[in-house]
Amino acid sequence: MPLPPVHVPTVEQVVVVDGLADDAAWDEAPVLTDFVVFHEVPDTEPTGQTEVRVLYGADALYVHFRCHDPSPEETRANLGRRDTPVGDDSVLVYLDTTGEGQRAYVFEVNPKGVQSDGILLPGGGQDSSWDGQWRSAAVQTATGYEVELAIPWRSVRHPVQADVLGLSVERVIARFNQKSAWPRRDPDIDGILVQQARLVGPGELGRTAGLDVRPDLTYGVSQDGPSTQRWGMAGASAGITLRYAPVPQFWLLATANPDFSQVESDQSQIDVNQRYALSVQEKRPFFLEGQEWFGGPNGDLAYTRSMVSPVYGARATAELGGGTFAVLHTLDRTPSPSVSAGGGWTEEEMGDAPALQTLARGRRPLGDDGYVGLFYSDRRLPDVDLLNQVLGADARVRLSDAWLASGGLAGSSTRFADGSLGVGPAMNAEVTRTASQSTFSTAVRYLHEDFRAENGFVTQPDRIAVEERLEFRFFPAAPKITRVRVRPLNASAAMDTSGQLVEAFAGTSSYVNGKRGRYGGGGFEVGSEQYEGVWLPSVNGAFSVGGRIFPWVRGYLLSSEGTISVYDPEDPRLGWSAYNKVQLTFEPVPRVAWFVSTAHVKAWELDGEELYAGVIGRSRLEFFATRVWSTRWIVDYSAFSEVLRNEGLVAWERTPGRAVYLGGAYLGSPQTEFADPEWQVFAKASWVLSI
Repeated sequence: MPLPPVHVPTVEQVVVVDGLADDAAWDEAPVLTDFVVFHEVPDTEPTGQTEVRVLYGADALYVHFRCHDPSPEETRANLGRRDTPVGDDSVLVYLDTTGEGQRAYVFEVNPKGVQSDGILLPGGGQDSSWDGQWRSAAVQTATGYEVELAIPWRSVRHPVQADVLGLSVERVIARFNQKSAWPRRDPDIDGILVQQARLVGPGELGRTAGLDVRPDLTYGVSQDGPSTQRWGMAGASAGITLRYAPVPQFWLLATANPDFSQVESDQSQIDVNQRYALSVQEKRPFFLEGQEWFGGPNGDLAYTRSMVSPVYGARATAELGGGTFAVLHTLDRTPSPSVSAGGGWTEEEMGDAPALQTLARGRRPLGDDGYVGLFYSDRRLPDVDLLNQVLGADARVRLSDAWLASGGLAGSSTRFADGSLGVGPAMNAEVTRTASQSTFSTAVRYLHEDFRAENGFVTQPDRIAVEERLEFRFFPAAPKITRVRVRPLNASAAMDTSGQLVEAFAGTSSYVNGKRGRYGGGGFEVGSEQYEGVWLPSVNGAFSVGGRIFPWVRGYLLSSEGTISVYDPEDPRLGWSAYNKVQLTFEPVPRVAWFVSTAHVKAWELDGEELYAGVIGRSRLEFFATRVWSTRWIVDYSAFSEVLRNEGLVAWERTPGRAVYLGGAYLGSPQTEFADPEWQVFAKASWVLSI
């Protein structure tokens, strides 16, 4: 039975965010208790009691957690970088500012006050790429810890007349891998947003939006001289990003000469013998506002990392009249080439031509947890007469508490370098059932041989694919085991659009979770795929274990072995491969974290001749003087690129956008005694001014 709406008072008193609910205003707040465990073992009592209080202010929503722990000395709490999982205890707030169950902002704080945030949409996991401006404080006590949050209304999109808000709160006890929530999450209902509590809203919030100005300054110099990555003089550059909200539901962003550099390189990936391009997660702030709305059943039709170095960019996000609309446009000096394996725009065909790139999205709610939407993409290089346009529609429908259906239709039109025009449709559909002890899904996808999405990440046209997945979960009353997952079926098959089978795979796996967050398991897969007219059968097995080894050490081990397809167009053939990875995180004291990861991969012909072998490793040592001051040293090595990369950084990060960085990097090749090494020194400062 749904809970009755919770009445939350609006207070005029000052609420000081210090972690303690000792301001007089908190005396008026309702107290939310009755947390129920939903992970690992659903519907059990949590280890410690949790009390939550909520208040409305004129400028912010205030939330306070009081977390009791029967063994407070075992509370896991470390300093760390924002938005970086650290395996700690934490509390979370899921805030749906419209109360319609279409989107929730997620705010997470650990007992040291380290923040994480993101956005949750129906049918997907939490997207942690969103960064908001909000305040929090945490205090560890003799009985546990307390956390206080202030979420400014101007930091989230919301109706002017906020009559109903959706809320779900959660607590994580890391040493038991235990997660509990209020209100109770029914394990036989798929989704958090359809199980949130309703708060009687604060009513008219007035003008909580306005203008945010984010200037930035950068300086870079390398072995080749001053940086020329963006317009500037002698390595120094200035840029600006503006966010203007005439009303709280409508946000406009514009950027000129933006700084899209990263202060940490992406994790190394194995890129030898890869049939398809490797995707990279978006981390650049300008592209993250409103980015959540571009996803959907149609898959990877929007991949903003294809927009490499824009001269300018503009975007708008609106939540008006029950619908959501998002538009993104850039002029890119160095757009990326096509990732399609079926032929597309090459670097030679694109030359040095800039690209005009536009994405547009519209969605309207459809019942509980559902929606209907439209999508449009346009990428054109006028200087070389290349053009790609995509138009699509998609929907998600809740059939019952456990059953969901989603799907989409799309079509593309592409002008290639030889002047030819390719037009092709695409379609996909999926049905899932998720309950406490089982999950089932079936999906089908069709891509015409001429379908292209040059603003997206679609690597395999000319494909009709079917996927099936079945999982069972058991919760044995065993001393050290909390959950057993068995996946008896994980299968896929695909044919080209002429009806010829091109691949088929089937596998099974099992995993066991322990009471202290440790886990282990493995799986087995058999199948075959056709490449360049040759069938390449495969047999693979994998085993992994992980969890907390000691109170200050977390570990992960993965080992897999089996056949490997050698993607040589002149001689496609089978080989044998072995992949072993070890990952450890040391946290000897709350201010120090040392992450070490190493993977060894080896492949050889079936007759024993080696194809390739190498190691990829990363060491990241971090020291946190305070929550805002930190330093880190990263060493990356890849035997496949024969590069050893060293990075050092000193950072002052107050909130997203209010930061100063000073660092450098050194790249060399140990195989050639660092012949022709590369180095870089950089500095960056940015601020956010709210008007």
